[in-house]
Amino acid sequence: ASTLSMQTARLLEPQLRRSFIGKLLQAARALQLEWRYSKDEILSFYLTLAPFGGNIEGVRAASLAWFGKEPTRLTPAEAALLVALPQSPERRRPDRHAQRAHAARDMVLRRVFERGALDAQTLHEALAQTTPDRRLALPTVAPHLARMVSGQTPAERTINTTIRREIQTTTARLAADERARLGTNGDIAIVVVDNRRGAVVAWHGGDADSTYVDLVRAKRSPGSTLKPFIYGVAFDDRVAHPETLVDDAPTRFGDWMPRNFDRDHQGTLTIRRALQQSLNVPAVAALDRIGAARFLALLRQSGVAPALPRGGDPGSLAVALGGLGLSPLDLATLYTALARDGTVRPLRVRAEQPVAEGFRLMGPGAAWHI
Repeated sequence: ASTLSMQTARLLEPQLRRSFIGKLLQAARALQLEWRYSKDEILSFYLTLAPFGGNIEGVRAASLAWFGKEPTRLTPAEAALLVALPQSPERRRPDRHAQRAHAARDMVLRRVFERGALDAQTLHEALAQTTPDRRLALPTVAPHLARMVSGQTPAERTINTTIRREIQTTTARLAADERARLGTNGDIAIVVVDNRRGAVVAWHGGDADSTYVDLVRAKRSPGSTLKPFIYGVAFDDRVAHPETLVDDAPTRFGDWMPRNFDRDHQGTLTIRRALQQSLNVPAVAALDRIGAARFLALLRQSGVAPALPRGGDPGSLAVALGGLGLSPLDLATLYTALARDGTVRPLRVRAEQPVAEGFRLMGPGAAWHI
């Protein structure tokens, strides 16, 4: 007879042919399973591998695909359908053969009632429930990150990441709400970091329908987001201080004259105010003092990968205003320095990864001032 252990053996070794010899080998494997594992463990193997119609394998995938919920939240009627499906997964597929699926489910419910595991009221309510007539989309939590890490180690069946589901879900919803508010064809990437653990807890690479384009790792102009680090290095070099007075006035650097966003200038003010207002001329002047090529080298030593335009000059002062490419992940990595006394550490996405040694981009005092 094809016992549950026999069926588990068949699922574990699907390459065995349906023949007399194949059955003997399955029986041998089933005996090995019985000797080594408990009934509950064998049932667990079976529920992880069993077919549930189409390309659905495993009870969790089936629960999500047919009911959109985790197995622990199934009603008796829903659980009964999942009991019935593996016996004939294609003939009882709810989306193709709804009546057969319904009848098979009711048969399971009545047998469970006869065994005393259901009371009459629960049986009556379960029999009154409808069966699903279509598959639901499986949940996609951090699909871009999942694709990346599974591609790195395709042989691993289970990969534990540092993602926190509640933060990831909230982040995806936030991005969707913002896209709807903007009403444009643009997309949004968000990366959230736990600074204490040096771990990524949310990775939203954009619209989940296009998992091939991961905007968390895409290089874009960082705009003014590098100004804090320019000033931090300047503080470290002792060529500037938060209360240093600087002139925000029309200034020419070679053949380039940077302007502020509002095309206006603020005159003489402190570096503190210049950073708060994200003024351009003081930031370019600070970069000129510490050296653009040196600043770019410090970014690379921090573990990020700036991308210069084709034929771009690594000594260009335009770096201060976004004249290079950085990804949101690069920026998140750099900004952890402000929470770690000026030290940048590579971010972890796998739970088993140790916290790496860092690179000191700026001193604790400079980081505190920023």
